[in-house]
Amino acid sequence: MTSHYFSTRLEETLSPLSFPLQYEGRIYDWQSADGVFARNRFDFGSRFLLETADLPESGPVLDLGCGTGALGILSGLNAPGRWCCMVDVNRHALLCARKNLNALEPPGGGGLAQASFLSAFRDRSFQAVLFNPPIRVGKAILLEVLSELPRVLRSGGSLHAVVRSQQGAKSYLAHLDRVFEGRAEIVGRRKGYLILRAWAADVDGDSVGPVLSSPK
Repeated sequence: MTSHYFSTRLEETLSPLSFPLQYEGRIYDWQSADGVFARNRFDFGSRFLLETADLPESGPVLDLGCGTGALGILSGLNAPGRWCCMVDVNRHALLCARKNLNALEPPGGGGLAQASFLSAFRDRSFQAVLFNPPIRVGKAILLEVLSELPRVLRSGGSLHAVVRSQQGAKSYLAHLDRVFEGRAEIVGRRKGYLILRAWAADVDGDSVGPVLSSPK
């Protein structure tokens, strides 16, 4: 049975490959592998998300379900104060993400974690979360993940997610609007894709724990 890219059930052998990833006038020799999401391209949804997201100049950013790390790594290349944590359940994807992180060396650095969605972050917080959700994992699971997001966002922190209209983007927006108590909106539309933004209340102080430190 073929494993999905969001599964921990993978073939033992990593089958590496690479492709030219073009972004903001530069071309990167991007490392990828069979069995990972968008294995031979920088997919349109992720590109649109990265182009649309209004990210803070500094602070920690979470690339949730990172795949080969494109969102997290590219978001940090021109932001020295931005540190990105990339998390994915797929071990092969993380091996590729580590290769790309080491090759490009974004000035703010980055870290990696193998985990199912937010399970690795019980006491850590972020200024922003980037999320291109694996729709095929099922709507019920994704709604649970979206419901958890407020606890990993710092005061005033934001989520940016990309979902296609035909995959229920507006129902996910309605759910975010309930979870974030009216603080959710559409900030981009293109070719059937919607960029959804939701943000945590801006309150004094931050009761959420410290951010995961960058690995050596």
